[in-house]
Amino acid sequence: MVVISRRQVIRAASAHYRGKALAERWHDVVTNLSAGSLEELQRTFPSAAQVGNTVVFKIAGNNYRLLCCVDWVWQRLFFRAFLPRDQYDRMNVEDLCP
Repeated sequence: MVVISRRQVIRAASAHYRGKALAERWHDVVTNLSAGSLEELQRTFPSAAQVGNTVVFKIAGNNYRLLCCVDWVWQRLFFRAFLPRDQYDRMNVEDLCP
């Protein structure tokens, strides 16, 4: 899958404890995947969930959430946010991806 944009993922994650290393590891794994559906993505990321059109990755033992819009046909993940769990719990995720 292609992540748009790696630079934004790393920048957002760098604001959090161990965030940069976590985001880089996630990026390395996800860019080597070929997933045409949520079920295929969950083979590698079992805790991944889809809320509306937003895919939510639970990172670092559920301490962070990495949010992306997804285009399954073109195998694209469009980065939206890297958030601590408490901040994620206060937002409306369904509004991130049209």
